[in-house]
Amino acid sequence: MISLARDTIMAVGARPPHKFPAGYYCYVGSAMNNLDKRIARHFSPEKRRRWHIDYFLDQAAITAVLTFESTRRRECALSQAVAGPADGLVMKGFGSSDCRCRTHLHYFREDPLPLLEKILQKFTPVRKKPKMKGLG
Repeated sequence: MISLARDTIMAVGARPPHKFPAGYYCYVGSAMNNLDKRIARHFSPEKRRRWHIDYFLDQAAITAVLTFESTRRRECALSQAVAGPADGLVMKGFGSSDCRCRTHLHYFREDPLPLLEKILQKFTPVRKKPKMKGLG
């Protein structure tokens, strides 16, 4: 989750400058390998700008990181689940140039952390304990 303290006009990659309203943003990304390194990279101020989110984070602050593990690509399904309760589309194509999603950056006027945690629970595999013989 990301917080943007005030309305900000910024260029994202090669796109023309765009207005982002103050509020909270949920960016949905994936890292099929090296998740911890990818997250650390997002926190680093010294990185080569490669993705849309790199430009956005120059102006905004990460306030929370929610993750789940999967052997399948679930990024688009999660992004679509987050889009439902979001307060609007701010920039079409943000973080989604390699898929058919409208965006992977979702805007919220109010802190959406409890809502996002609830959505993420649906994507987290539940491991059931096997029944042990003689224990019920």
